[in-house]
Amino acid sequence: MNTYNHNKDSKISYIPIYEIGISTPIINAVKQISNAKFDNYVIDSSAPQFGKLARLDSFVDFQNSIYPPVVLKFIDHQNIFSIIDGRHRIAMSIANNKTHVPAYMYNITLSNLPEFI
Repeated sequence: MNTYNHNKDSKISYIPIYEIGISTPIINAVKQISNAKFDNYVIDSSAPQFGKLARLDSFVDFQNSIYPPVVLKFIDHQNIFSIIDGRHRIAMSIANNKTHVPAYMYNITLSNLPEFI
């Protein structure tokens, strides 16, 4: 498993990048900084299509720096993971040929929704 550097935590899951829905802005940003191919990636048309991920140049030492895990949620009906937080880290992972990302999973179920009165 090839992932970026992060602090270890028992709550982290390691998700293959090809199972994460990638948005067009992520693809465009990665293409500007690498020759990554997107043949096996899932394009998430419901993902936000805004922004240019302009901060990618601030990830100067991505290979050696420590970054927090991304936050994902699983979309049952699409059988993919959707990005809640971490578009830049996922983009840099793709550009640096990582296979997995460390992730915290965001889960909402009927049993943990707040009560509204």
